[in-house]
Amino acid sequence: MLFNLKRYTSAFFNILATASFKSPAPAPVLVVDQVASDDIRGALKHIPSSILPVRGELQYISPRIISLMIRRNFEKAKQFSYGSKNFLTSLFRFSWNNYADSIVAHVGPKIIITFIDNYQPFYTMSERNPGIIFIAVQNGTRTLDEILPINSKNKNPAFLFCFGEHDRDLYSQKGYDRSRITVAGSLRQSLWKRSAGSPNRKYDVCIISEWRASTFRSVDPENPGFREACHRIYTYMARLIDEEGIKCCFAINKDCPELRAYIEPIFGNSVFIAVPESSINTYDLLNSSKLAVSVASTTGREAIAVGCRSLIYDTTDGHRYYDGEKKLESIHLLDPSYDKFKTRVLKILAQSDEEYDEEQGTACRYAISTLDKTSSADLLYDFVKTELEKKQYNSVIGNTQFAAFS
Repeated sequence: MLFNLKRYTSAFFNILATASFKSPAPAPVLVVDQVASDDIRGALKHIPSSILPVRGELQYISPRIISLMIRRNFEKAKQFSYGSKNFLTSLFRFSWNNYADSIVAHVGPKIIITFIDNYQPFYTMSERNPGIIFIAVQNGTRTLDEILPINSKNKNPAFLFCFGEHDRDLYSQKGYDRSRITVAGSLRQSLWKRSAGSPNRKYDVCIISEWRASTFRSVDPENPGFREACHRIYTYMARLIDEEGIKCCFAINKDCPELRAYIEPIFGNSVFIAVPESSINTYDLLNSSKLAVSVASTTGREAIAVGCRSLIYDTTDGHRYYDGEKKLESIHLLDPSYDKFKTRVLKILAQSDEEYDEEQGTACRYAISTLDKTSSADLLYDFVKTELEKKQYNSVIGNTQFAAFS
């Protein structure tokens, strides 16, 4: 009993530490997960939206939300023959599903979107909220094993915006309706493209950092061979730079002293690494490079959409990230030897655009959409705008603003 008291007390104070006593603003669009929500909002432009955080960083416990949760519990409790004590207790059982559905009831969205396409609760939300359109946007490379199987009984399956035809094929194998899958490319890359400059290939190779501190400190049982594969590609590139004098940059997604301490003994001053304060991001470096090399990073595929050539060097145990798809084989290198790596890199760098497209173009276009006249962000915006107009939310597309409830 004392243990339970301590546990509930700890949970109570954790909630208070992240609590908001206001309610989210009513809006036609609800974005599930605060992480990467800026990308979704960037694509939606002026269409109003609210956010449902799901990682504990913010929890709405306003009187409005609490009352909705109790009301939902009351409606559920009426279906059972509880005693008075159990009936009262049931009113204050606050589950995640109840909380999320109460947020939905308050915000009143017509469309719910997430940029975390492998988040299971998002798909169960769609089952409980028929009449609302659900859209999942792919944010990372997926293997077949990583894709969540769809519930075939769900009468309100989510729409999916995915990278390429390869992903549409994979998701279809898990029961997703192909007619509800839009091949759109990378949302984040398409947002960058709005203000990107012309390609400036001042680097021969962009090395994609795949730093994961926990993996590099010890062997990750979920990613066998990953650390060795990354170390191999770094040492091979350092050797190739020394032997051939090629110009390279190193793309890191965040500045980490531990990462710099790891790579500096390998590369010394032979590669360019943007300082943390620089406005240069990974896409800028890809736009300045002829070839990107990676092990398993999503950026290795996004490089193709940027217009950069890509070599995915998957020498992990069992080639975990290459799923055996023959249509993608040509952009992968599975042999761990240095000679094979060197030969492949130098060949790609020496090829003309026509030669590279003839050899790799089909695989590249299968891996990720490289739409020239539109973008993932524009496709998502047009889809949302069209669906809102169908639901007579025309005023939302104009200047009408929604006032937040308190």
